[in-house]
Amino acid sequence: SIDQRNANKALDDLTAQSSKVRTDEFDKLEEARITAAQQFLAMQASLDSISREQKNYLNAFSGFLRDPFSQAMLDINA
Repeated sequence: SIDQRNANKALDDLTAQSSKVRTDEFDKLEEARITAAQQFLAMQASLDSISREQKNYLNAFSGFLRDPFSQAMLDINA
């Protein structure tokens, strides 16, 4: 009957719409996960870089302290 066909079509349309909403939500969630992962990796790279820079400063400073000529310069400037 026509009513049954209309009901089936309406149900098919509703199913298609809800499927599209679920797909759109999944896409947005996946995009958010990718963005979060990219931000995490960028932050981790930045922290690694800062750590290397800090080690370089520590190495340079410890070399300065071990150098007797540097120590003499500190005494002269004091």
